[in-house]
Amino acid sequence: MHIPPIAEITDGRLTLQLIDLKVTRTYGGLIEGAPCRHINDRKLQQLKERNPPRAVHIVEPPRLTPPWARASGSYGPDKFLGPMEVLPPLQCEGLFTGPATSKPVPPDFDHLTTELFIVWFQDPSPSHIHPDLVPQILAVPWNDLAEDFGIDDL
Repeated sequence: MHIPPIAEITDGRLTLQLIDLKVTRTYGGLIEGAPCRHINDRKLQQLKERNPPRAVHIVEPPRLTPPWARASGSYGPDKFLGPMEVLPPLQCEGLFTGPATSKPVPPDFDHLTTELFIVWFQDPSPSHIHPDLVPQILAVPWNDLAEDFGIDDL
């Protein structure tokens, strides 16, 4: 049975299919305090470390200080962690398939799929992938990061 992809994106050079998607609130589970650079850096590092041995590419998210925090002088969360800094409200983790890489493979390699986990942050959107992020996801160094899998890898 063929299951269609959740989404397909292309720029004419590269076509990627999103075959699995997990969307969570960026700060879901943040019990106390406000987001800051330290918390955001830790969150991004944990995302990189969570998926070994699979490669993970993180699209660098915008980091903003909310206007109300600047206006009120509320640069907390406190003097030790630095100014308030927020990422977009949705954390998206997608498994993409695409073209085979040009990495060397054994002569008897029977190619099945080429995959890469990509993590991005976005504002709510009617699309699974916010249109503003499509160029950034397609700019991923696919040939360097994606992994080729064969029948024997199942």
